[in-house]
Amino acid sequence: MAIRSIRLSRRRAPLRHVVLLVDTSRAYGRGLVHGVASYNRKHGRWRITFNPHGLQDPPPPWIYEARPDGILARIGNAQVARALVKIGVPTVDLRGVIAGTGFPSVGVDNREVARIAVEHFLERGFKQFAFCGLPQGVHPHMDDLSHQFVLRLAEAGYACDVFHGRQGPLPGEAWEIQQNRLGQWRDQQERLVRWVRQLPKPVAIMACHDDRALQVLDACRRARVLVPEEAAVLSTDNDEHLCELAVPPLSSIDENPVRIGYEAAALLDRMMNGEPVPAQRFVFPPLGVATRASTDLLAVNDPHVARALCLIREHAAEGIRPTHVLSQLPVSRATLAGRFKSIVGRTLGEEICRVRVRLAQELLSRTDLPIKQIAARAGFRSVEYFTRQFRRLTGLPPATYRRRFTV
Repeated sequence: MAIRSIRLSRRRAPLRHVVLLVDTSRAYGRGLVHGVASYNRKHGRWRITFNPHGLQDPPPPWIYEARPDGILARIGNAQVARALVKIGVPTVDLRGVIAGTGFPSVGVDNREVARIAVEHFLERGFKQFAFCGLPQGVHPHMDDLSHQFVLRLAEAGYACDVFHGRQGPLPGEAWEIQQNRLGQWRDQQERLVRWVRQLPKPVAIMACHDDRALQVLDACRRARVLVPEEAAVLSTDNDEHLCELAVPPLSSIDENPVRIGYEAAALLDRMMNGEPVPAQRFVFPPLGVATRASTDLLAVNDPHVARALCLIREHAAEGIRPTHVLSQLPVSRATLAGRFKSIVGRTLGEEICRVRVRLAQELLSRTDLPIKQIAARAGFRSVEYFTRQFRRLTGLPPATYRRRFTV
């Protein structure tokens, strides 16, 4: 009887209809869809309607007749926002650019993105910084990222040169309008070249996203500024196709769109269950930097310290110790230890441990390996020591970190 009762209750459970409006031309949108699908497999009983939809596209005509129970949408324009408000069902905005909708939105934590970017550059010894964003007001979250990057640098005692530029052609505009704007776009590129040329070198440049970073790399080539020797370039989104298309390949921060899509689906489920959700922005931390050639440089003037950093990064997982590093350099222990601490801000042992923990973070978030194997692969001699050092540096035990940063 109990088994039959359970089966009947499952049969009666509602199959909800969810509409998904997401642009999947880039990796971020595809990651969101992956996260939504993962949630639906684990917790949802949804039938999902999904058709390709560009950010600047008008609302699809069929959406008024679809009668969905809920909507997940990257709202890219006011026309779509008005349509979704009119439909009047629980809706979560996967972009959060259009104000006044009354919808909760989800996205990446820009404060954490900026912190990771600053840390990435400081680890490489940079002392001069710049940020290349969009024209102010075009994308509020890109404006916020610029602000957060400048703020994190100020906290570390550094200034930052910021470039916004002018508005260029917008996706979806008529050809005639784009032609009128074309001169502005070319003017912006020339301005970008002049900006890159006048920056003090070596400089670490943060771009607001991968598309903008490609423009920065093009400006560097036209300005005859070497990347990464004179200008290291880092961006966000980590669209692997764009990053590998770049010359040199582009380092980028993985914003973890799979996690964001998963959490957006969970939020929508709560709303469809009648739970009141405030119309606020919910943010989630990025995974970290996918390092490629555009930042693969140590901007350290001391050749012995630079060599020590290279040895640590190449061999930290192999059990390297400070004595091994010292044996490879023609300098006394006291001299290297003093220079290293002064330039890097950490001792040799602290840097080895930090690099190992960073590797463990990547393995925890990207693999299903047992924690014992992760500790060994990261170069720790025991799980207990690994757990203690991991918690000291990240504030979380390894198992908690894995649950928080994976779907």
